[in-house]
Amino acid sequence: MQNKNKILFTKLEATGNDFILIDLNIQKLPDNFISLIPKICNRHFGVGADGILIIKKDKSFPFKMTYFNSDGSRGIFCGNGSRALVKYAFSKNRCSNKVTFIADDGIHDATISKENIAVSMSVDEQFQTMQFDNKTHYKFKVGVNHFVIPVENIEELDIVKRGKYLHEHTKYKALKSNFNFIKKISDSEIRVRTFENGVNDETLSCATGSVASSILVNNIYKMKYPIISIFNGGNITIFKDNNKIWLKGKTKIICNGEYFYE
Repeated sequence: MQNKNKILFTKLEATGNDFILIDLNIQKLPDNFISLIPKICNRHFGVGADGILIIKKDKSFPFKMTYFNSDGSRGIFCGNGSRALVKYAFSKNRCSNKVTFIADDGIHDATISKENIAVSMSVDEQFQTMQFDNKTHYKFKVGVNHFVIPVENIEELDIVKRGKYLHEHTKYKALKSNFNFIKKISDSEIRVRTFENGVNDETLSCATGSVASSILVNNIYKMKYPIISIFNGGNITIFKDNNKIWLKGKTKIICNGEYFYE
């Protein structure tokens, strides 16, 4: 007997950050969807992903993006997720190679060039400083909260251990922040490793973390745009155009599938 309880999905990745996309143009979400998210994203008993993307129609824009972290919490925006969602929309002929769409944090522009997707960010370039363990932590709001922490031992650092410690510390816990550890590599490149809130682990890349990190090094190291963030999952380029910050990187559709649930 065929299982009628199923969700159609497309899996995509953007510089190693992987997502399950669910298209509400072709299906409805089940009533217990939020409780299903951690199960769907589980890498052993589910499909496996860093987060869930929802694409649906909008009255004023070609589509709207909604994002959920793998733990089921809702995220106001995800930079890599937005690039993956635009890739999907373009593959379904729902937009041209230039499009404007809306997400929970506001309006974004996007351009498509082969496997590279660029998305604009409306971001406050101001930041705050906090002192912790004799280090300066730089706080940004790029859709979600980000802390950027310059370090020298970036390859040896246990990102998961340090990230969890900071994430759960009483000084930071209520902020539900991402923690980006960075090191300047050259006049145009930085090495970045990110511990992500909602995933509660190091991810292979984080686009909004790349934006926060680039704003910081543009200020404190006087690095000029474009600035390349080197992640374990690949490179993300941050550049400016018409006073807007853009993020750009490779994006790929991996597969389509069906998720069965009870």
